[in-house]
Amino acid sequence: MAVGELRFAREVSRLTGRGYALAAIAEAAALARRHEGAAIAAAGDEIEVRLNAMAIEASGQTALPFGEPGATLAELLDQAEEAEEVGDLPAARRLYEAGVMARPRDAVIRYNLACVLIGLSELDGAEIQLRIATSLDPSFAEATFNTAYIRRLKGDTESEGRLLRQAVGTDPDYVDALVGLSRWFIDRDQFVEAHDLLDRIERIGTPAAHEAFVRKAQLLCHLADHV
Repeated sequence: MAVGELRFAREVSRLTGRGYALAAIAEAAALARRHEGAAIAAAGDEIEVRLNAMAIEASGQTALPFGEPGATLAELLDQAEEAEEVGDLPAARRLYEAGVMARPRDAVIRYNLACVLIGLSELDGAEIQLRIATSLDPSFAEATFNTAYIRRLKGDTESEGRLLRQAVGTDPDYVDALVGLSRWFIDRDQFVEAHDLLDRIERIGTPAAHEAFVRKAQLLCHLADHV
């Protein structure tokens, strides 16, 4: 084992021995190891990530050593969004990861990172970020919905249905979640439940992106009612 790896392992062991949560240590370690020169250390009640000799506190108020000198967190996130928009997902990932290190309690930054990870087909990492996001903000219906999407991709349809119900319960007017749950019910021939959701979508207003599905689903539910 290289000296750096041994030192890193000792630090993880020391933090575990001091009672820090293993999940927090593992996440900080994973992020730190993706950035050359980064290290982890105890910082009060949390795990701190240091990069290029600058402490990145949980408050996220300090300037960040990324991009141009003196880059702020807001500038860093702007760069991440720009990279995502042009399809440079690896760059967006690195920038959002830096944002997470700077402000680990920000559910939106974690959500954005998760979306990029989904685009990179890194489903396990995306799900971790989404679950942390919903633990930080239980009202974050979009994060719950995307977790359901990942469970579907992984073939866990029961968890998918549970999470879709949770997303709809959190935000009853969230059309994407209503559509997803309607589809989930139709796949199981539960047409009455699907019909109720489709009616709710119509009352809210069907977005153009979902018009074809809603129309076909309503026809299917109507035919099922008359069988």
